[in-house]
Amino acid sequence: MKIKNKHVKDIAFIVVLLTIFTILMLVFIPKQADTTVYAIGDSHIYHKSECRYIAHVKNTNRFVKFADSNYAKIAGYRPCKVCF
Repeated sequence: MKIKNKHVKDIAFIVVLLTIFTILMLVFIPKQADTTVYAIGDSHIYHKSECRYIAHVKNTNRFVKFADSNYAKIAGYRPCKVCF
């Protein structure tokens, strides 16, 4: 019986340590910034999602979404002079 109780205590201790570690990671590791950029098909310019020029586009079907600015550059788009 003592062996079984020792294992239960060890497992409980490990669970507590993992919980504390997870909480510390969530609190102290900075969140990654949103790097998604949007290009307007016929202008060949890409913008951040909060750019004022994105709000002026009425036809959202013209948007091309990229995971980050590097992919947009490879596709031949240039950065917006206002938001970059």
